[in-house]
Amino acid sequence: MTDLNLSATELYRAGSAEKVETDALYHITGDTNFYAIANITEITTQAGLADINATAAALDGNYTLLKDIALDETGAGFEDTYGWKPIGDSSDPFTGIFNGNGHKITGLWIYRPSEDFVGLFGRASSAVFKNIGVEIANGKEVKGNDYVGGIVGGAMYSTITNSYTTGDVNGTRYVGGIAGYTNYGTITNSSATGNISGGDYYIGGIVGYVANGSITNSYATGNISGGDGGIAGMVYYGTVTNNAAINQQVSASSDFVNRIVSYINSSTVSNNFALDTMTVNSAIYNGATNERNGTSKTMPELKTQSTYSSQVDGGGLGWKFGNDVLNPWKIDANKNNGYPYLYYQDR
Repeated sequence: MTDLNLSATELYRAGSAEKVETDALYHITGDTNFYAIANITEITTQAGLADINATAAALDGNYTLLKDIALDETGAGFEDTYGWKPIGDSSDPFTGIFNGNGHKITGLWIYRPSEDFVGLFGRASSAVFKNIGVEIANGKEVKGNDYVGGIVGGAMYSTITNSYTTGDVNGTRYVGGIAGYTNYGTITNSSATGNISGGDYYIGGIVGYVANGSITNSYATGNISGGDGGIAGMVYYGTVTNNAAINQQVSASSDFVNRIVSYINSSTVSNNFALDTMTVNSAIYNGATNERNGTSKTMPELKTQSTYSSQVDGGGLGWKFGNDVLNPWKIDANKNNGYPYLYYQDR
């Protein structure tokens, strides 16, 4: 076996769209054909991040962060009192690849209460987001109207993997800690730890509305107000499995509220855990015994690796713990408030 360090190259198996990776190190055997996609734009500055918004061609690029970026509100990409200008919009979505490469973007804030598609990225289509941390500025939030999320406001045919957000997200409808809305997409091995608030429906700790897609191996810890669920609001022809809702509270004035998800239509919601002391307040509450509310776990259990790592048939969630993209989770009582965290956060 030959090891190739291809930090600025994506490697794919010939004849398929399968990428073969173990963090930044790719392994090649003599009897397997691969091809490499170069033309990766390496981002090291705030200006480089903002430049993704410059042209339609740039919105279809392949990007890799080479360092953490602390956003400066006086710098590129910020607009007066509106904060960060989301990358991609309803007319020109982001359609490329954004690889955080184990780095984080800090200091994000947005105040666009009348705008839709709000987040670090506004709208995405056939995009890939991976290995990225987004930390919203202390004392501020990401605020929009509809389709609001920490990483992306709304996404179609897109994937989000091994990523996290911290900080508060606020909108009207379709609001989530990671994404406001996903259609034909997946969110895997990700977490959101901020408070999420909205206007009574399609509000969730990870995603507000999931259609024809999935949320797996992920968790949320923030309070949810305005509806709907600790993990997701609405799931339409989708799958929500092997997640943990560690939220202290989920509440709404006039909406269905549940610990995991609120509304389900032709979907699979199963084997999810929820904090046993979570407060659920609503005029309409679907009860604590169905799949929308998950299996109760104590806080000590939710800070214990075996709760997550044990196989599903053994009563766990089947998460992978290790030190690479395929085994991305770690846990330490002295880090991240004792909750699981992604391996690259040790760097």
